[in-house]
Amino acid sequence: MPRNVYFSHGTRNEQLFHEDLIVESLSVYGQDMYYIPRTLIAKDEILGEDRLSEFKSAYPIEMYLENVDGFDGQGAFIQKFGLMMEQSATLVVARRRWDQLVGRHGATILPNRPAEGDLLYFPLTNGLFEIKFVQHQDPFYQIGKLFVYKLQIELFQYASERLDTGIQDIDIFQTLKTQDTSIISNGVVVDTIIDDIGAGYSVAPTVIFGIDWESDTEVLDGSEICYGANRYIVSQTGTTSSTAPIHTSGVAGNGTAILRYAGTRATGIVDMGDVDTGSIMKIDITDGGNGYEVPPVIIFDGVGYDAAARAVIDNMDRPESYGDNNKFRKEAEALVFNESNPFGDILPPSATSTRSFSADTNSIFADSTTITADKV
Repeated sequence: MPRNVYFSHGTRNEQLFHEDLIVESLSVYGQDMYYIPRTLIAKDEILGEDRLSEFKSAYPIEMYLENVDGFDGQGAFIQKFGLMMEQSATLVVARRRWDQLVGRHGATILPNRPAEGDLLYFPLTNGLFEIKFVQHQDPFYQIGKLFVYKLQIELFQYASERLDTGIQDIDIFQTLKTQDTSIISNGVVVDTIIDDIGAGYSVAPTVIFGIDWESDTEVLDGSEICYGANRYIVSQTGTTSSTAPIHTSGVAGNGTAILRYAGTRATGIVDMGDVDTGSIMKIDITDGGNGYEVPPVIIFDGVGYDAAARAVIDNMDRPESYGDNNKFRKEAEALVFNESNPFGDILPPSATSTRSFSADTNSIFADSTTITADKV
């Protein structure tokens, strides 16, 4: 039977008015959130999984917490793997606001709506949540149109994903939760994060990556110094000489200090944007250098004050190796089972070679001495 023609069932103006009311009510009664889209790195096309997911951007947006009494779920409880925190909730977000603040950037896996697997950061509770299901037809076509998404979320269980949104409160989850022990051995500077734009810069300052070598200066073991395009790691505490280091491989003495060549130095150019502001907008990397194991310090040389930035390095040898626990694998090769040692016996070194077995801080060294043990 046809609908009654004497009643309106949703004109264009009525739909716009209704949507305006929803957007305004969510901005008044909602909570500030950050929407963090997932980026797939190595998707398994059969299982549809990706253990190397990255989260590289975060977009502020208001959402309404439908659970007015707080989060659902069991909360904290003990399971066979230890303490488990279970929290869940349903969030309501206006479609128009999602399109304006998130969708237009094209950073989500699904181009026209929120996607399962994306994250939400709730600053009020400092909680990171994962979207488990998106209900995109509830309420079902009020006055002939859909106005909101309902997101069912649960507390995010970190599994060595990479978080690099540029927002410290979000990115710190990777530092606190990661199980990754792989060591970056040949890193390059790929980006920088501006922590403070500073002020008072009438001209763009020079950006310097790393601490410059100085003559007759005490340097500490493990510290990094640079001369020209070369980088060196101090292998032995001492005082530098009056002659700068020039070696580009191995180790060499410099005064009473010993310096190990570590690689080439990164370079960049400061982009101030509008010079009238006197502030630094970003750093354009001109050369990422190589051989970095930790991010270098960044120094601004120029007339101005308070500018601060951090370097971001990536591993050009193993760009997608995080989560592999390479350190555990390498340390266990001599002590635990492997293809050449299926029974896990400690193999003595040959009489003509030097071999080292290490596990954490305890090491067994043998030169030409053979270690033997009777069978029990």
